[in-house]
Amino acid sequence: MNRTRCSNVDCDLTPYQDTTVYTEQLPRCPLCDVPLRLDEVLFGQPIP
Repeated sequence: MNRTRCSNVDCDLTPYQDTTVYTEQLPRCPLCDVPLRLDEVLFGQPIP
């Protein structure tokens, strides 16, 4: 639950350790400006 990745499947951002608590706004990818998300498979998502 401490890993973050880009929501864009075509982005080259490597998932990374992230312990920051975001309360004001969603964090954005520094490479493609798409929202970041947890690096885990959520219910209903296909497993790559």
